[in-house]
Amino acid sequence: MPSNTLILATGAGRSKSADYWEREATEKRLVGFLATRYTQTPRPQTVFQATMKTLLLIFSCLTLFHTGVALQAAPGNVSYGPIAAHYVQMVSAEFVVDIYHNGVLVPQSQRQLQKEVYGAQIEKVSLELHEGDWIVFHVVNNGLRSGFPRCFFAAGMLDETHPTFFTEATSHRWLACDNIQKVSQFIANWADRGDGSAQAVPQPWKDGVKYINEKVPSWKGAPIWGTAHGTWLKYVIVK
Repeated sequence: MPSNTLILATGAGRSKSADYWEREATEKRLVGFLATRYTQTPRPQTVFQATMKTLLLIFSCLTLFHTGVALQAAPGNVSYGPIAAHYVQMVSAEFVVDIYHNGVLVPQSQRQLQKEVYGAQIEKVSLELHEGDWIVFHVVNNGLRSGFPRCFFAAGMLDETHPTFFTEATSHRWLACDNIQKVSQFIANWADRGDGSAQAVPQPWKDGVKYINEKVPSWKGAPIWGTAHGTWLKYVIVK
């Protein structure tokens, strides 16, 4: 029997050499060292792991972008451009039913009815608008009433003397949607053009012209509408 071999009896009658027990002791010491080393210091990522994490992050961002969540993660609450207006001044014949900011309904608490004229309304909406935002107004007119031609005046205001945009039909930046089946997309998606450009009002409500000039001293706009008694009007704020 070789001198460097130690025969040990086991329960099954098997023997193991001294070399075996030395290797096992070395392995245990190595395992103990590694366990101590990597519980104290995080294991560095391999190039493959880092690349995969980066790709997953990019994929997640692209998915959010294409579903509209990245741009509208909290619609109406996320804006990226400079401030374009602190409030919107409106004069409408007749009613402004609802207002949507970046696809989200503006609460009634932000709307102030300044004057009501036989159903027509003069209203101020406290709303911080930024470049890149869009705003949609749901307006209706009772065609059975005389003396109130359907028309909608609005101006974005930095303060009482500094308007930043007006309703008008010449630039084709104001859009209208009269088809109720298209409305949800028209409201939710800034790029949706609905039924196309809003139309000019050939015979505006005379008192409406007076009221909008009182509220917006440097008024340079014009009233607009769609083609139906009830319509949705949208404006996307760009530079």
